Amino acid sequence: ASFADRHAAIAPDLPGFGATPAPPEAWGTPEYARHLLSLFDGTDGLAERITLVGHSFGGRVAVRLATMVPDRIERLVLTGVPLVDRADRRATPAPTYRIAHRLHRMGLVGDARMEAMRQRYGSPDYRAAHGVVRSVFVRTIAEEYTGDMARISCPVVLVWGGEDTEIPPEVARRAGARVVELPENMGKGAAMQTGLSLTAADVVLFLDADLIGLRPEHVDRMLSPVLEGEVQMTVGVFEGGRGATDFAQQIAPFLSGQRALRRNVLDQIDDMSESGYGVEVALTRYMRRHHANVAEVVLVDLTHRMKEEKRGLVKGFAARMKMYWDIVKLLPKDLPREGRETKDKVR
Repeated sequence: ASFADRHAAIAPDLPGFGATPAPPEAWGTPEYARHLLSLFDGTDGLAERITLVGHSFGGRVAVRLATMVPDRIERLVLTGVPLVDRADRRATPAPTYRIAHRLHRMGLVGDARMEAMRQRYGSPDYRAAHGVVRSVFVRTIAEEYTGDMARISCPVVLVWGGEDTEIPPEVARRAGARVVELPENMGKGAAMQTGLSLTAADVVLFLDADLIGLRPEHVDRMLSPVLEGEVQMTVGVFEGGRGATDFAQQIAPFLSGQRALRRNVLDQIDDMSESGYGVEVALTRYMRRHHANVAEVVLVDLTHRMKEEKRGLVKGFAARMKMYWDIVKLLPKDLPREGRETKDKVR
C-alpha cells in the first residue's frame, strides 16, 4: 500500500492566505486556532489522533491548536516557526519610522509616503502583506508562546534552516529544542553521518534537500523494497523531470543521492564521513564488493535544482568542480552502472 493509502492529509487554507478571504478583523493565532477546531468535530476526515505540521505562521497556529485539543495531537512538526524572538531583533521600530507613523496618524504624512516607509523599514513578510492581513502580522509578532510550549505534552520536531536569516537556529535553541549543527561545512558525507548518528532506525532514507516534485509515492517506492526484504538498498533515478538531470542519472545512476538502505549496511562503511560528495560512490562500491542486492527505482516527474541555479554561475560551477573531485577520488576504474549488479528497475 502507498503512503496515500495509509494516510489522509488535510491542508487548511487559513483566512487571509491563499484563496480564503481575510478575517473580518485582525485575528491573532488563538482566533485562527479556534477557527480550525471545527475540523475535529466531524466523524470523518481526521483520524482520532493526528500528526500536526505547521510552517512559519502556520506553526504559530499549530502550537495554539495543540494546547486546545491535546488528546487529538499525536505529534507536532514545526518548520521555521518564530516561537521566540531573535536575540538581535530590534524591539521597537526605527525612530524615523515611528515619527512618520505618528505624523501619518495626525494627517501630516500622506498614505503613499507612509507606505514607502513601511516598504523601507518593514520585514519581507510585512511588506508582502496587505490590508487586514498586515494587521494580523503586527499582532502575531507581539504574541508570547512560552506558556503554550510548556503545556505541550506530545513529541515535537522542530526543523530550521542553517542559513535562515529571519528565523535562525538560535531561535529553536532558545525555544528549548536540541539543535544539530555542524561547526563548519564538513561535506555531504559528514552531514549524512551526523544525521545517521541521531537515529536508531533499522532502515534509513537519504534524499537530496533540493528536490523538486517530491511526492509521498516516491518515498513509498524507495522504502518498500527494503522494508519488505527484497533488496538491501534502493537507488532512485529521475525520469520525466528535466532533461539535464534525467540524462545525468541515466548515464551515472550510481551518483544518485536518493537511497534507502538498512542500518547494518551503513554501519560497515568506514569512510562515509570523509567521502564528501563522493558518499554515493562509497555506498555503491561497498554494495558491489559485497554482492548485495540493489534495485534502481524510477522516480517519475522528480528533479532537483542544479548548483548553478542555487549559487549563481561562478560559485555553482566551483561547487560542481569540488563535487566531481570528491567523486573522482573514490571512483574505482572498474565501477559499472549500478544496474549490472541489481535486479530490474522498479517502475
